[in-house]
Amino acid sequence: MDLMFHVYSKGENVLFHDRLDYIYFHNKIAIASASFKLKIWAFTIMSTHFHAIIEATDETDILRFQSKIKQAYALHYNHKYDFSLRNNKALKISHNIIKNTNELKNKILYVLRNSTHHYVTTLPFQYEFCSAHSLFANEITSNTIIQQYNNGHKKPKDLTYRKRRTIFGKNSVQNQYEIDSNGMITFDSIINAKRVRAIWDGNVKKFMYDINSSITDANAAHIDWDMLDLRASSMSDMDVCQIIDNYSQTFGCKSLHKLNEEQKEIIVKYLIKRMVSIEQIKRCLWL
Repeated sequence: MDLMFHVYSKGENVLFHDRLDYIYFHNKIAIASASFKLKIWAFTIMSTHFHAIIEATDETDILRFQSKIKQAYALHYNHKYDFSLRNNKALKISHNIIKNTNELKNKILYVLRNSTHHYVTTLPFQYEFCSAHSLFANEITSNTIIQQYNNGHKKPKDLTYRKRRTIFGKNSVQNQYEIDSNGMITFDSIINAKRVRAIWDGNVKKFMYDINSSITDANAAHIDWDMLDLRASSMSDMDVCQIIDNYSQTFGCKSLHKLNEEQKEIIVKYLIKRMVSIEQIKRCLWL
């Protein structure tokens, strides 16, 4: 095994407004990891940040990986929302070296449970942008559902040139990847699932016990900055962002970043009537 790293970003504002933003960033993680010959063991993308466990031969490659995905998403965000993330603290990516096997196991669990840690889902497997469901899929999911899921997959070579550019930009994409019906590279194509399962001796019962455990992760895994409450009571961050984007277009603005204070106040009042919490409004509206 090479060096293991916990790569993560910090931020309190929503970076991924809609499903296409999540998919774009997800695909960039996959492409960048292949470019630098990194092996991803687990990752989760939340609305304000992401976590990944990555194996690399050298820490320099991790730094290059971080720079590449930050630059790629900053360009995407600037083009789509007319707002620069380059020198903005909303997308600050860091990493820590994982020192031993016990810490590696706990970090993987922490990453996979991030959506439940933030009260967004009840189970990690329910969260679309988390690799948890790719590890023991055959043991957890029925063959019929797996077959239906796989039937919608395509290889990059099967896509039109325009579709490839939409999904991957100018990046070349290896054909071992599979793309689902939403244009997202499948977790099965990215995750080093065999090595991750080996941590639990390939035993799904051991894995399910650990991932559903409510015990606080060891080694201070509950990092201070990651205690932000992202719970979604009636609407997810994506739902709230959709409302904000609709209002922005009504006001003739390209994005929320172009709204004036009076326009923001109108949106805030509407969201409060919809029972959206102040905390959720602040992070979605960048207040």
